[in-house]
Amino acid sequence: MESGQTLISLVADFANLDREATIFAVKPWERHSPAMLVFDELDTTEQLDGYDYFLEVEVAVADFLATPAIQKLSVGAQTDRLIEYATNDC
Repeated sequence: MESGQTLISLVADFANLDREATIFAVKPWERHSPAMLVFDELDTTEQLDGYDYFLEVEVAVADFLATPAIQKLSVGAQTDRLIEYATNDC
């Protein structure tokens, strides 16, 4: 697990994130919600230390952030849209 990050900091660094990781974040999900990366050895969507399952990095990148319309947005706007996606579409 890698903690000490926020959702917006993870979105800003998506190009460098391990695609096998899963993002967990503290609710309510907002740009600056504490977030952490969890790697496959845990393979869970259960709450971990107060962090709730948010989204798999691969899904976030391949299904959402790779779209040209999203890439044109600021990191803050990308984070807002990703939160909306994780909340309503996944």
